[in-house]
Amino acid sequence: MKAGSILLENWHKTRMPSSTTSVKDSIGSSGQSNQAKGRKKERKTRKQEIRKEGKKERKKERKKERKKERKAIKKKEKKERQ
Repeated sequence: MKAGSILLENWHKTRMPSSTTSVKDSIGSSGQSNQAKGRKKERKTRKQEIRKEGKKERKKERKKERKKERKAIKKKEKKERQ
């Protein structure tokens, strides 16, 4: 039983050893991971800022609406007195 020129019983002996990751490569990849974490944190921070700005704007709008409502009520009461 031959597969090419290698006997099937001995095929495992002829394989090349698998390559291993060097220390340098693992350090480089962790640096990329830190960069990715930094970008993720920046996006999260920006989203929080946008959310806060949106809350402030909505709060201002509600305040304006309440002010308009109070003004309308006062105007109505003044009209009723006359």
